Amino acid sequence: MRFKPIEKYMVRRKGMVQVLLIMIFIVPGIFAQDRYVEVPGGFHDFLFGDSLEIVKEKLKYDSHFAYRGDPDVSMMLEPDRSIIDTAGSGFIERAYFLFDEEKLYQISLIINRDKIDFYTFQMQLSEKYGNPDSLDPTGMIWENENYRLSLEYPLTVKYVDLTVFDSFLEESQKRKSNGEVLREDFLDTF
Repeated sequence: MRFKPIEKYMVRRKGMVQVLLIMIFIVPGIFAQDRYVEVPGGFHDFLFGDSLEIVKEKLKYDSHFAYRGDPDVSMMLEPDRSIIDTAGSGFIERAYFLFDEEKLYQISLIINRDKIDFYTFQMQLSEKYGNPDSLDPTGMIWENENYRLSLEYPLTVKYVDLTVFDSFLEESQKRKSNGEVLREDFLDTF
């Protein structure tokens, strides 16, 4: 069968429209998936799971912090939990490194608001990690199944290992449940 010139033009045009639609809708979607970075498992060279001693060594040589070694008094939140509280340097005013069983699970960085504002930080994190997964008056959160990154008002950045954090929540729920049972038993005695 022979195409008439107008029909040949319509077939070619239809094919071009299909190719154009694929390029407009499908190709950018493929590249957009790789556009954002996953929430990291720590900050800079400090990775979740690092031991207390390794973090102390890293702090000595990291220019973001003014760490001067062990203080005269150290803080232990609970028997297996400890914290390193250190002054920052430059853009970081202060930093807290939290440990459970001598393994790093949370990093809190208080940012110098005279040098960087909240909006600039928000834009940088959104550009890098995409839109926040959660947004409320206290700040915003980006997370995946393993890690959480939060930007909190007035200007604190927190990195959290969710595996350890979730275990704390479960432990707290068990204590609360046990407490409720004891309370009920006590009330039943009257």
